[in-house]
Amino acid sequence: MKDDNAYNFRVIDYGDSVQVRLYSTPVLRGGQVSKLDRLQLHDVSDDEFDELLEQKRQERSINSSVNRTKNSIYAVARANEWEFFVTLTFDRSKVDSSDYNLISSKARNWLNYLRKSYAPDLKYLAVPELHADGKHWHIHALLSNIGSIKLEDSGIVKAGKKIYNLPGWKYGFSTASMIESSERVSSYICKYITKELAILTQHRKRYWSSANCVRFKDCVSDEFLDDPGLIFEKYGDSIDYIKKVKCPVVNRSVTYVEISKE
Repeated sequence: MKDDNAYNFRVIDYGDSVQVRLYSTPVLRGGQVSKLDRLQLHDVSDDEFDELLEQKRQERSINSSVNRTKNSIYAVARANEWEFFVTLTFDRSKVDSSDYNLISSKARNWLNYLRKSYAPDLKYLAVPELHADGKHWHIHALLSNIGSIKLEDSGIVKAGKKIYNLPGWKYGFSTASMIESSERVSSYICKYITKELAILTQHRKRYWSSANCVRFKDCVSDEFLDDPGLIFEKYGDSIDYIKKVKCPVVNRSVTYVEISKE
């Protein structure tokens, strides 16, 4: 039975493929608290209830924020073809790499400078990573259409790939390597978005992408699907893979079905 307050599937068009997401239990719109959540908290005092409810809301808010950011990054990454995976670090004698706003500005301005000066068609998607010390930051980015941006062979080969440096990056160390699969790197770059990062960057931008990046098309959302087979009637049966992921925090599993359009 359809519930106007929930949905159980989404279909996302990435251009050359379609990704179907099937949810084992309905997803409530607007981050509503489910009846089960309320029942789990009923047998406590008013003060305990308020404290537990607030704790649960905060935990849910952080998890939701992480997932939203990852989904946004993945959507941009998957909808585009990428050529280079880049890492940009900061020399602490030149830049205070514990200042998130500062490093964000430095990286974003430099990437836009590259577009203006060397690669007018440059596409980029950049995300921050928090160091193990929980204080300092560096940047990872996906690039394509690099034009005349200079790369220098570092003389290092890792996993059969040449490692390059970007001499134009003056704030610290840099590496660049060629990307073999845009699909795989789309998942890989999302791993840098953690709960710790989400807490430290509340109300701030967590990724940057150039305006010329293709954006995905969300074909179907906020609907119920009684027969999953209807998906294949509409989008074809050329399935690349099926993956099931368990989400214990929300007591739900999500089945991802990747369907090629070709």
